[in-house]
Amino acid sequence: MSDRKWTTAGYGAPEMTSSYNGTPTPAPAEERYREFYHAAQFVTGLILYPVFCVFGLAGNSLTLVVLRSRKLGGVMSAFLAALAVSDGVKLINDLFYFFVILLLHVAPSHGDLAFNVIYPYAHLSHKHTG
Repeated sequence: MSDRKWTTAGYGAPEMTSSYNGTPTPAPAEERYREFYHAAQFVTGLILYPVFCVFGLAGNSLTLVVLRSRKLGGVMSAFLAALAVSDGVKLINDLFYFFVILLLHVAPSHGDLAFNVIYPYAHLSHKHTG
């Protein structure tokens, strides 16, 4: 697996030890955090996200079918339909995260590229700079 850069901002500088050739290597504590991070990323990104996204998209699709088929009309139906559509967009966005993590495990070089290009859009910040 590729080793992406990750920061410990706010937690102080990570401890480093030197190997026999003088290059710094991660301290054992940092290595445990790195292993935990990769294990959590595997469980959430490759197992939980696709399951939740598939069930969520199926449920939102059924909601839209029911709201469209019944002649309910009214503000509440429009609100529920808009909520189902926006939730579906978020779930599709979360599928991007799944594909990025899948690429990281299958083809690390392509996964690193996808992590740098697609991942920021899958987790867009809603802050406005100005």
